[in-house]
Amino acid sequence: MAKSSEVMNDRRRVQLFCNDPSLTHQEFAAESDIKNIMAKYKRTGILTHVTSATEMLGDFTDVPDYRESLDVVIRSQAAFNELPAQIRDRFANDPARFIDYVSNPENREEMIKYGLIDVSKIPVGIQPDSTKADAKAEADPIST
Repeated sequence: MAKSSEVMNDRRRVQLFCNDPSLTHQEFAAESDIKNIMAKYKRTGILTHVTSATEMLGDFTDVPDYRESLDVVIRSQAAFNELPAQIRDRFANDPARFIDYVSNPENREEMIKYGLIDVSKIPVGIQPDSTKADAKAEADPIST
């Protein structure tokens, strides 16, 4: 047992000397001191040293997590890239512009004209007026 305690006490002392000039800004010492931060908080009720980011209040229980959100973005980009170059060019190759466009119900007839909506999959009672779509197709070519 004596040998094990001798081994524990037989340590080599290691020291580190940093002779380079310090990069620490001493002028911020007082405002970084936790005692000063807490004293100011007790006086004002505000923590001023924290980030200036604005808070967002709301119910975010239905918001997907980061991975799910990223997967949606990746799938959206891939789907957009599969569109014909002529259509992608119309939206300056920006999927966000395309999503805004297809999210607007006023663009439905034009989306049918360009084949973005498969009319055969739309229920019968909701079929668009095809004569209106054909007239618009002749008057408004896709290359704008």
